[in-house]
Amino acid sequence: MEKTINLKFKGVGEFLVKMPNVGQFMEIENLKIALTNGQYGDMVRQQTKLSNMNLDVVDTISNFRVLIPEFKDLAKIKNFSDMDMFEAKKLSVVYKKQFAPWLNEIINELQTYGEDDDE
Repeated sequence: MEKTINLKFKGVGEFLVKMPNVGQFMEIENLKIALTNGQYGDMVRQQTKLSNMNLDVVDTISNFRVLIPEFKDLAKIKNFSDMDMFEAKKLSVVYKKQFAPWLNEIINELQTYGEDDDE
C-alpha cells in the first residue's frame, strides 16, 4: 500500500498527496456534510444521475481542499461552489481515475483486521 500519490492535473501541474491523517479524514467528512447542507446521506440514497454526479463533485472538492490546499490558487479557482460544472467534471475525472482507487486501497486496509492488529 502506497502512502503517497502523485496526482496529475492537465494545465495545472502535479501534486504529491500524502495519506490523510486522523484530523484530515475527519475534516474531509465534515466538509462533505457542510457542502451538502447535511444532506450527503440522502443524496447517496437517491441514486439519481444528478445526485451521483454531485456526490462525485462533493467528494472531489472535499478531498482536494483538505489534502491539496494550494490547488485552488494554482488552478485559479475563486470559489469551488461557483465553479462551472464542466470544470468540476474535469476535477472529478482526476479524482475518480487517479485519487479514488488509491484512497479506497487505504480505506480497505484500515477496515481489515489482520494478524498484526491488537486484539
